[in-house]
Amino acid sequence: MAMYERRSLLFMATAITLFLGHCASRKEVAYTRPSEAEMADIRGDFDEQFERGRILYNGNCGGCHNLKINGRMVVPDFSLPQLLDYEMRMQYAAHGDRLSEARVSKEELDDIQVYLRFRRPSGHPVAPLPVPQAPPKMN
Repeated sequence: MAMYERRSLLFMATAITLFLGHCASRKEVAYTRPSEAEMADIRGDFDEQFERGRILYNGNCGGCHNLKINGRMVVPDFSLPQLLDYEMRMQYAAHGDRLSEARVSKEELDDIQVYLRFRRPSGHPVAPLPVPQAPPKMN
């Protein structure tokens, strides 16, 4: 091969490598950044809290709430009132031990809520909607 052809091939290989590397590094962000007003509700670094929430959701909630759509698991969209309802630990019998204070702390529940609140919506609502149980009668 002539020197010119080698340089041309080397240049093309380098250009392709740089282009593919650039495309691969443009990772799609899995969330929308909260507004300044919403940031007050979030403690610490948003990215870290979002990631903690994702891990906690997958370990404690996803097994019951995720939906299988077209052969893949999808995190459903919870309404804002559902996410902000801290009493959900007691209102929904199915949560029982899974969301007890011993398994998921208040801070961890906050992390899960940040994940579910700011992740990209899937377009699939929670189904079926959880039905609250009647609160215990006080004697």
